Amino acid sequence: MTIYVDEAALPYRGALYCHMMIDRDADLEELHLFAERLGLKRRWFQNQKPQYPHYDLSPRMRAKAILFGAVEIESAGLLYYCKRGPLLFSYTPPSEESHGESTPHDGTI
Repeated sequence: MTIYVDEAALPYRGALYCHMMIDRDADLEELHLFAERLGLKRRWFQNQKPQYPHYDLSPRMRAKAILFGAVEIESAGLLYYCKRGPLLFSYTPPSEESHGESTPHDGTI
């Protein structure tokens, strides 16, 4: 199981929020347990579109999630690895050469 957070890009209450999701094949209960460890309430879980179940995180909660082991990933990668149901697109993670950093996954997904 991997918990992912994308870049903060959702304006809300004067800050930029992000999404927190879990591998598409993982049990959603693991996402809820991780959210609970962060201090999030289950009623904040976003499931209006069942193929994209997630929590929205404030900048402070995003930083805390990363400290607790969440993996940073760009939004396209988040949707690819976490979308529930048929995949409608492919995704190629940024290469180390092009961004100077390692890819956000270990290739086991």
